[in-house]
Amino acid sequence: MTNTAHATRTVSVSLDTPADRQWQMGRNREDRPADPRAAAMVAIAQEIAMDWLVPIHDAATLTAVANVAHGHNDFEPLKVAAALLPFVDGLAGIQWGTTGAGPLIVLDLAYWTTQRIDEGRGIEGPRRKFSEAERIELTEQLIRTALGVHAASVRVRQGGPRADEWEQRKAGANPTKIRLWWD
Repeated sequence: MTNTAHATRTVSVSLDTPADRQWQMGRNREDRPADPRAAAMVAIAQEIAMDWLVPIHDAATLTAVANVAHGHNDFEPLKVAAALLPFVDGLAGIQWGTTGAGPLIVLDLAYWTTQRIDEGRGIEGPRRKFSEAERIELTEQLIRTALGVHAASVRVRQGGPRADEWEQRKAGANPTKIRLWWD
């Protein structure tokens, strides 16, 4: 029997830095800085893993993550982030990562105005549900935007009884998530 040793890389990220404390204090404020943990995790993950996703909770963090993310073939992180920024008010979440050998971004569509990433920024008024037409229009705009920044695959997940189905480049009747992937 042969005994082989495996090298292990240990990485630690401090979550108690002055920037982290500043981000926590700024929570629920328009002017809060980017979450430094997300950019740090992207910088680490893209060096040591093939499949990973990091959640992004605000527009500032989307930009910070794009600044540390690696480009790949047609994937240009800064251009992709800039293209997605106008749509943040209709999104409940963004996940940035890779799957296999290519970059992956998953966009969660908001059902309610209070579910938006930067909730309260830009849209005034009481809590309300986004209409089906608004969600479909947002999905169609995001599909066009993703194709404009050269996403190789754009898939839309449907809600309700079709929750396990992903449509290729089509909004469908009840979009809930959009998956963007670059080859």
